Amino acid sequence: MVKQLLSTYAVLQILLIRSLVSGTVLGTYILCSRGLSGMRTAHPRLHALRCAFVFFAFTSFYTALGALPLADVVALFGAAHIIITALSPPVRGEPVAARRWFALLVGFVGVVLIVTPG
Repeated sequence: MVKQLLSTYAVLQILLIRSLVSGTVLGTYILCSRGLSGMRTAHPRLHALRCAFVFFAFTSFYTALGALPLADVVALFGAAHIIITALSPPVRGEPVAARRWFALLVGFVGVVLIVTPG
């Protein structure tokens, strides 16, 4: 749907509408289930940083949808999980079992096969 909309609207317009709709739905759910206390946070700076990362991620994703074939965008987006898992030992000190390393390798080969031109 976003790929179709990009022929008429700018990325930021689509992102604004998406954010307004999802924010309204999520905000209503939180208010109904937890009240105003569900909207409070102990770490506002971390939430602001997360918002900035999410904004960057969606802007990049939507821009890629307009510039690349859909299969390539989906494959590259799926590769994010591979990168996150591969970076978890050095960044967070979390162990990754040998079976998962093998699964990451297979997934990476799949991404390379999909994205390789021709």
